[in-house]
Amino acid sequence: MVVIAAGMNTGIKAMTKELRTYLEWRWRVNTFWRYQQYRDEWINNLVPSQLYYFEREMQHLIDNGQYK
Repeated sequence: MVVIAAGMNTGIKAMTKELRTYLEWRWRVNTFWRYQQYRDEWINNLVPSQLYYFEREMQHLIDNGQYK
């Protein structure tokens, strides 16, 4: 099954553990400490097109050696 988002074939079937870990890391480094409690709510409310973007962003950072 392929998720269709905003008229594009994203290829994301489900959020992988690797993507979830990346999103948690991204939230932690980019969000003021007072809002850390909202991390899970933010991640759970992402739509497939946003997940597609974050997956591409994560892969780009991995390829450039900026994220493990």
